[in-house]
Amino acid sequence: DWDIGTTSNWINQGTTQPDAYYDPDSVLFDDGGAAFAPVVNLPGLLKPGSITVSSSSNYTFSGPGGFGNLGVAATLTKDGAGTLVLATTTTNNYLGATILSNGTIQVGAGGTAGSLGPSPVSIGAGATLRYFRSDAAYTVPNTLSGSGQQVFQGPGATGQGAYVISGLNTNFVGA
Repeated sequence: DWDIGTTSNWINQGTTQPDAYYDPDSVLFDDGGAAFAPVVNLPGLLKPGSITVSSSSNYTFSGPGGFGNLGVAATLTKDGAGTLVLATTTTNNYLGATILSNGTIQVGAGGTAGSLGPSPVSIGAGATLRYFRSDAAYTVPNTLSGSGQQVFQGPGATGQGAYVISGLNTNFVGA
């Protein structure tokens, strides 16, 4: 579980010693952690200073929690060839950008849970932003930029017709 102040399942980068998470710590998920906990349960609302997933392995953030904000522009950065699945049931409302440099961010795991924060999303060349939800209709509110690709899927959806893109996307040149 990614809990607040309870479990020492983090490594403090300053000392390399086990540590507990506290809001607004900045967190890093890399290849080392994926071997132990590729599915990360968020039991409640978390307010990290920043979230970086830099891994060639896959991670899934799931559970009843989500990412909130502390009035600071916390970012979600995805790098590395792996996939990050956002499947929490609480709507994410972190205020910083989502930066997808490499690999894939997948919104949802085939159900109706999973979201990005409401801020802009940058999709780098060769990176993929995938929506995999079962909603009859799902609105994508984010402003997109970059040259990567968006993919729309879902067991209850009929492709792109079930998704509504409402953000201003004049700087998005991807597929």
